[in-house]
Amino acid sequence: MFGYPKREAASVALRTVTDWLEAHPGRFDRIVFAVFEVDDELAYRQALGHGARP
Repeated sequence: MFGYPKREAASVALRTVTDWLEAHPGRFDRIVFAVFEVDDELAYRQALGHGARP
């Protein structure tokens, strides 16, 4: 949609949020990533090491 590679975008987003959470422990109980397409979800699952959809 925006032209940025989905897998790279997911990795950057996850790394950024992880770094922030490590610097601010206990601030949130849950983080939710909203995605537009199935390919977006797959990119996040792969970045998390979960592979294909359940």
